Amino acid sequence: LVTMLTKRPKLTLKVHGTWTANEDNRALRIKKLIRMVIAENTKVKTDSSDTMSLEMLEKTAKKLIDSSEVKSIRSAMEVKYTQEAQFVQHYTAALIERLIPLQVITSAELDALAGSRAKNVMEYMHKNQALTNRVSISKSEKVSLDSKENVPSRLEITVE
Repeated sequence: LVTMLTKRPKLTLKVHGTWTANEDNRALRIKKLIRMVIAENTKVKTDSSDTMSLEMLEKTAKKLIDSSEVKSIRSAMEVKYTQEAQFVQHYTAALIERLIPLQVITSAELDALAGSRAKNVMEYMHKNQALTNRVSISKSEKVSLDSKENVPSRLEITVE
């Protein structure tokens, strides 16, 4: 694409940022949940800024859902998984799955994600100085994902 645009100076490229309803929505909800858990537990010492302990997650869960539901999930996992490592893994996963739908994602957040994707493509294309004024970002749009591959971007090539 870079070669084609370089050899044909009358061509311009518009990059449309894209997002998918299910996959991106879920990913943004997970990201928002992790940030919320870490932000609410700033006094807890962790190895990394992205580390989330079970205790931190459980504390946040008790704020977002009824504590009896948290206890019920915990009891079910304790009965099902007797080994500590398995219990922690599955209890953490169960809490996360329960809390993900409670995170609200706005269309502005999805548009920001799409814009970020388009910006990355544009910055890559701008590495070639000849394309600096010929590659631009256009409006973002929702796309459907046929498989678990990458999110496709829409590129619009026009002749001036």
